Amino acid sequence: MHDEAQRAFDTALTRDLDGLVAEGPPAARATAVARGWDLPADAVGALTRWGVPVLPAGPSGISTLAGDVQTEPEPQLMARGITAYRLASYFGRPIGALPGSGAVYGLPEEEHFPVVLINTSVPAFVEIAWRLHFTTQALIPLDEAEEYEQLEGNLQRFCDWIHELDPGCKPPGAASWWDGIAGSW
Repeated sequence: MHDEAQRAFDTALTRDLDGLVAEGPPAARATAVARGWDLPADAVGALTRWGVPVLPAGPSGISTLAGDVQTEPEPQLMARGITAYRLASYFGRPIGALPGSGAVYGLPEEEHFPVVLINTSVPAFVEIAWRLHFTTQALIPLDEAEEYEQLEGNLQRFCDWIHELDPGCKPPGAASWWDGIAGSW
């Protein structure tokens, strides 16, 4: 067992979000214009206070999760008849929040990729995105040390934590978007 990595992982799941964000990568945050968006107040608050992390680019030169919170007053994403406020991208594919509900969807432009629910709320998406960065950093030493049982247990624990935070992001009998992210480790 890799004790140091385990402590880092546990901290990433339990530390207050303000403390994590203060030590994290740069973030894309909402500007004052977001107060006029058709999103719940807690959504605008999460985007203003913490924003969405802009994670470092991988070997491909593309960031896995890149915060890109729009600064315009009207929704800027339009894909397959869905309009959304731009929040981020995942491997270059847009992620946005639906006006009204604030549900967060992956809205790829390519027809062969489905439109997918990521989270039922912006605050859940913001918190998970930040914790994803820190849990990933904690899990790298486990992968390098070939501590696969501990690694897989922590990946499952992260997914369980996500589904507890946002039960609606996991369709009955199916995997959530986040399960796919963890499964691609």
